[in-house]
Amino acid sequence: MDNKTCVDPCAVNNGGCTHVCNSLKDGGVKCTCPDKLTLGKDTYSCVNPCSVNNGGCSHSCKNDNNGTVLCECPVKLVLNGDMRSCVLPCNIGHGGCSHSCLNTPDGKPKCTCPRNLVLRMDNATCVDPCVINNGGCSHVCSSLKDGGVNCSCPDNLTLGPDKYTCEEKPTDKTSVSCGCRLRLEVDGYKPGPVLYELPTLVYGIVNTWVKESDGTFYKVTEKYPKWNGAQRKRRAAYPTSIPMLHKCFDVYTKCSGDCKMLARLNIAANRLLTNVSSTNGFGKPVHKSLGQEMCDHANDLLPPPGKRIIAYYYPDPQCGAREMIANVLTYRLCCSKFSLKGIGHLTVWNKRCDEKIDLSELIIG
Repeated sequence: MDNKTCVDPCAVNNGGCTHVCNSLKDGGVKCTCPDKLTLGKDTYSCVNPCSVNNGGCSHSCKNDNNGTVLCECPVKLVLNGDMRSCVLPCNIGHGGCSHSCLNTPDGKPKCTCPRNLVLRMDNATCVDPCVINNGGCSHVCSSLKDGGVNCSCPDNLTLGPDKYTCEEKPTDKTSVSCGCRLRLEVDGYKPGPVLYELPTLVYGIVNTWVKESDGTFYKVTEKYPKWNGAQRKRRAAYPTSIPMLHKCFDVYTKCSGDCKMLARLNIAANRLLTNVSSTNGFGKPVHKSLGQEMCDHANDLLPPPGKRIIAYYYPDPQCGAREMIANVLTYRLCCSKFSLKGIGHLTVWNKRCDEKIDLSELIIG
């Protein structure tokens, strides 16, 4: 300041810099700033980075503790790839949507699809509706031009009431039957009198039904809950559209064992005490024990020790089958005949096969 002495320009008033002054060879100065600040427009003052051009941010600017500019956006916008400008979400990579993108008030893109497509679980990709879980169809799925799907079935199945599930019916052409009945033992295992007609088994491609004498069908597991537990679960018997010869072979391999199982499930729990529907001598419907029903059909006196009961099976008539033995049961049938004055002869099931039992014990006991 004496106007006589030459000194470094930074020695005088720090070269005009608010912080760090660097002298230049040409006699000028260059001001620099610490990490947290940036040089202002006057090239001398160190200021907050956000105070210069808003830190380059299109909207909100914040300065972190290291002096780095952090740009932020309002709720409806998102930060662009330059990390400075705020744009609508759908302006960046189409919001990640494969088709239409809608900007929402919360700043999140909402992807939508044309009528004939649906949104995947990623909420971004539009695909054919049959791609996702087969459109809900159990078998064949076809997408429609105006949206939605049309479910259809192979020839051997029928579309159920829900319009999505293909179901078998016991009356389908692919179904084959297996008849089962109980007969009385005679010498040499010759077929004796029919004691009781068991429900008919009907085999579909996947399901097995039982057909009652009144024509009513039930899935075998509905009628006999222990069915699958009593035998090894089978896979589908045969594929769609296969010659009858193969179907009949499959029925032959199953019918014998299944009739044996059917006989056991019908009489094993209570032996022959199970109540069955029948008719009396006047043709009126009545309920009686299975043992009494068998004695009414035996047409013979069966004193103790009685005779054994044999389960027979006869495959579907279209298989050209004859009746064959499925199993000789361990249960014996004893029927006692009594003469009643003024009434005639009465045949009563002797459940204990007791030689000395009287009529009152049989009726009451």
